[in-house]
Amino acid sequence: MAKGIGRLCNLGLIKEASRGAGGPPTYWLPRTSFSLDERAEKVVSEESLGVIEDAHEAYVVSRYGEGDIAGEIRDASFGLLLYGLLGTVASAVKETTAYNHTFTLQQGNSHQSLGITVDDPLTGQDLEFRLAMLNSLSIEVALGEIVKYASSFVSRPGTDVSRSATHTAENKFTATMARIKIAANLASLDAASALSVKSVKANFGKNLMRDHTLGTATPEEIHNQQFSADGELMLNLENETYKDYMLDNTYRALRIEFINTGVTIGASSNPTLQINFPRVHLFSWEGDRPNDAIGTQKINFKALRDVSGGNASVSSIVLTNTQTSY
Repeated sequence: MAKGIGRLCNLGLIKEASRGAGGPPTYWLPRTSFSLDERAEKVVSEESLGVIEDAHEAYVVSRYGEGDIAGEIRDASFGLLLYGLLGTVASAVKETTAYNHTFTLQQGNSHQSLGITVDDPLTGQDLEFRLAMLNSLSIEVALGEIVKYASSFVSRPGTDVSRSATHTAENKFTATMARIKIAANLASLDAASALSVKSVKANFGKNLMRDHTLGTATPEEIHNQQFSADGELMLNLENETYKDYMLDNTYRALRIEFINTGVTIGASSNPTLQINFPRVHLFSWEGDRPNDAIGTQKINFKALRDVSGGNASVSSIVLTNTQTSY
């Protein structure tokens, strides 16, 4: 078979109608890298046979899919990753043909599963990874960059399929479209001024567990367990306000938002991604004062549940686009 580069491979994504059902992709997902593939755990017999070799048999005891997918955030297909991340979505008309999709954290251990198709001309094989559960997701952007994501998945082992990719145009976000706000509480974020930020990163973890049972090597289920969110901001060093917040343990609300004002959807809306953290604490602050460059400060935050306000650690992620629903 002829050799080829990874750019020839295609990834497809679908929301599973029922867990493990799979199906033809709703979106074919451009990516910058991926390593999703079939994995196995094996056990080696420890018997001795009167010789000095340490083993003579091995058995497959677990088969599953696992790997990473990274790419640039697109305003339509990224909604399926957000659905897999938080587990609940409510879609509503914003105006005319623009829709707001509000993703919220489902307080359960069986979040929305996805089906991932790998159309791989390098091996001549198409595989679908069913019951694909999102294990982690990070969103980040720095000066002069496109907003990117990195994700990891765990699934059942691949199933042979035959599918052809059809890519569609979507809108993206860049560093010039970022808007970061910090306020005393969630209700104050709308009126807060945007900060002058150099870079931002948000990380989400779901601590997946493959649930195996006797009689099969394939996981019966894949469960999300405890949910966590944290991140990092980089700013110029102009004062020590955020250092004081860390030292005094002052809680703040935080919003990370990307608005593509260069594209109009509906009558007057723009593709938007908005992430709301109602209660964060700053657990690390580091100032850098180089001799010959502008000083900077790096702030690390951890999202917490807002008990008094009744909000999850991520109160909502709102994606605005022209999709009617997920």
